[in-house]
Amino acid sequence: MIFTLSVAEFFGLSQYCGRFHSLFFYLWSISFRSLWIVSF
Repeated sequence: MIFTLSVAEFFGLSQYCGRFHSLFFYLWSISFRSLWIVSF
């Protein structure tokens, strides 16, 4: 419950900062996750 709330707040903050910033962070998280999967 708290995690979903924090995620909602994060997306609201990223949307407030700008869509480009949120898109960049989304791509960065995907690349980081793929690297983490490849490492294991």
